Order: sequence, then structure tokens, then C-alpha cells
Amino acid sequence: MAIPTWFSDFDEFVIQEAFDLCQKREIATGIKWNVDHMIPLKSKNACGLHCADNIQVIPQSLNCAKRNDMTFTNPFEWLQNASYRDWE
Repeated sequence: MAIPTWFSDFDEFVIQEAFDLCQKREIATGIKWNVDHMIPLKSKNACGLHCADNIQVIPQSLNCAKRNDMTFTNPFEWLQNASYRDWE
């Protein structure tokens, strides 16, 4: 249900690039990174989509902490609101 009918090659490309970026960032920083749905696929208040506009790469620790909450739902919001020690 999370994959929209208009899902395209572009969406597939962006998602694959996000997974590749996770690996590159882990090599560069030594910490784990995750592909995150900014608006969770399942939460109490919303159901996000599995598409390019809803994907971001964030530290694994932040992704686990946000769980399915409506946290870091805008691009780069996690970077503006989290301190580096939250990443580890």
C-alpha cells in the first residue's frame, strides 16, 4: 500500500542511491546510516509513501530513536535539530 501507483524509475533510482549513500557515509564516518521514510509508512497520525520525495539518509541511532513518530519529517530537519553525540 505504501508504493504509489505513479512510482517510477526515478523513485527507484533515488532509493537505490540512498542505500548506496548509507554505505559511503558509514565508511567515511564510522557510524551506521539508514534510509529513512521522513513520513513513516505506518504511524498513529499519518501513512507516508515509499517514494523519492519521502526518503532521507540519517544516522541509524536517530532513525531508531524516532521510530514511527512524526519526527524529522522535512529534508535536513534531522541535521538542524540533532547534535553529533545523538548520532553515535
